[in-house]
Amino acid sequence: MKIIEKKKVRVGKVKKDKSGEDWIVPVYVDGKFNDDMTYYAGSGKSGKEDAEGTRDQMIKDFKASKEYELEESNKKEDSIILEQDIAINQKGKKIILEKGDKIRILEDEKFNYMMLDRLRQDCIYAINQSKSTRKLWGDTVDAHIAEMRRLYFLVKEKPEWLSLEDIDMYEKELKKLEKSGK
Repeated sequence: MKIIEKKKVRVGKVKKDKSGEDWIVPVYVDGKFNDDMTYYAGSGKSGKEDAEGTRDQMIKDFKASKEYELEESNKKEDSIILEQDIAINQKGKKIILEKGDKIRILEDEKFNYMMLDRLRQDCIYAINQSKSTRKLWGDTVDAHIAEMRRLYFLVKEKPEWLSLEDIDMYEKELKKLEKSGK
């Protein structure tokens, strides 16, 4: 008996290509963009409708596939049980969450992607402009870089504008600034 491990595939949302003219349906295999499997439609309203219809069919095909396992959601849902009472003021009303209440936690792919870019921009600003680590999001260089790595591994669609080597380089440069007392 031969066991075949399925590749994880995610069909992205219909969006414009890099030129901003044509519609595409991006496909990611094992977390990496796959140009060969990505569907490129035309431009305009008919291109968008074509891409949307094709996306729906791609999802059906991947669900039925023996080679691929479809990842359908870009949100990780988890829940926690409160260990103490919490009071929240919202729009003039006080909301009380009691100890033992179960709360859902959502990690949004888009938020994580945007936060990763924010942390990257902090690094660029600290290294090239302020020459100081005081304005970093993280309390320390180690905390800032640790959060960048955590987010980098969390996002399914790896950014073209950041690699693990870039994060290592930012860490090295920020450590120099931190060591100099800035």
